[in-house]
Amino acid sequence: MRIAALIGIILMSLPVLVVIVYGAPLLVRGVGLNGLAESIELTLVSSLLAAAMDAALLTPAAYFFSRHSASVADSIADLPASIPHPVIGIAIVLALSPTTPIGAALADLGFKVFDTFSGLSLALMAVSSPIYYRSARNFFESMPREQEEYAHTIGMDEVSTFIKVVLPQSIKGIASSVLVATSRAMSEFGSVAIVAYYVLTGPIRAMPASVMIYNSYSYSGVGAAVSESAALVLVGLAVELVSRLLGWGRRLWW
Repeated sequence: MRIAALIGIILMSLPVLVVIVYGAPLLVRGVGLNGLAESIELTLVSSLLAAAMDAALLTPAAYFFSRHSASVADSIADLPASIPHPVIGIAIVLALSPTTPIGAALADLGFKVFDTFSGLSLALMAVSSPIYYRSARNFFESMPREQEEYAHTIGMDEVSTFIKVVLPQSIKGIASSVLVATSRAMSEFGSVAIVAYYVLTGPIRAMPASVMIYNSYSYSGVGAAVSESAALVLVGLAVELVSRLLGWGRRLWW
């Protein structure tokens, strides 16, 4: 059984190892660095923003459904992960285009989606939301409930208990879930290629990293894309490492 588990881990990590082994030396030699820093900065910042929006919108839902099971709600929460992500991009562009009432109202306010930082962040929020929801819900399910139960016995309602008792104990867990969602957002390509192939407005104007890698591969082959891939993998691993450290600290805290 141990050997089978080891083989499984090796197979799962093999693509990442191959990219790092072949791409990292090219990065050291400066291959593929043109525009790479801006591209990764754009991807990291927009992914963090998307995950933060996930947290703001979905943390109450994750807590509520960790205490009240609802299969329909779970199915809806999983929906963005179960459809092709280009469909999500098309849905965002269509729903928020000036031809729709919502899109027209947003356009009057100066909010644009196509090839903007806002549109990129919105697409990343949509695809990372199931990951955040599941991670946060699992965290809330694992929490000891003695203090919540005591709060209920002294007359606190569920909302007050969540705000005053649960949230102060959940900072590390929520931060860990945000970083997990960030890692997922950083890897997104399908919806991003439709909504924000190149970001023309916003604090960082560049091509998202996944699109840049695809472009390099399309025009110049694997050799040109592998160094950019390695850079994105290394940044993603750093985010994942911080998330794991928060998770370990969280368990020690309990």
